[in-house]
Amino acid sequence: MKAIRVILTAAVAIVIQTAVFGQKQETASGQIRKETPVKSIEHIVGSWKATHVYNGKKEIGADSTGMQMLNFEPDGKYSAKSKARPTEGGSYRLNENQSRLYLETKDSKNPIEWIVTFKDNTMTLQSNVGHQKGQEVRYVFVKTKEGLSTNE
Repeated sequence: MKAIRVILTAAVAIVIQTAVFGQKQETASGQIRKETPVKSIEHIVGSWKATHVYNGKKEIGADSTGMQMLNFEPDGKYSAKSKARPTEGGSYRLNENQSRLYLETKDSKNPIEWIVTFKDNTMTLQSNVGHQKGQEVRYVFVKTKEGLSTNE
């Protein structure tokens, strides 16, 4: 009975350790290593279509705004399609630690800063620069194509 209790306690400890410290994998040499989290740069490359746009908490519709389609390439280039401008592009960079995306067009002197979050195949861009609290603009995109993309 004592042996069963010891085995059960060890099994529970392993389950708790895995839940707290993340998934672990055993290497060929028997060492256990922790999986590294997926970086934002791995998520962002591909084509994204705007599905929702919010001004504060009010949805204003994806069709009535600027960005309708975004394409990000692995080399740091992006292109955007909208009703106002058929195709616009430039370069992008990510700050992984602060969850920031910087978009810079050929014509702009300063990059546009966005707070970026990823969940599954959804990307949310939020800008609070120049807006009062509660009036932030937020775009929700769904990934339509992985990896390198072409204009659609």
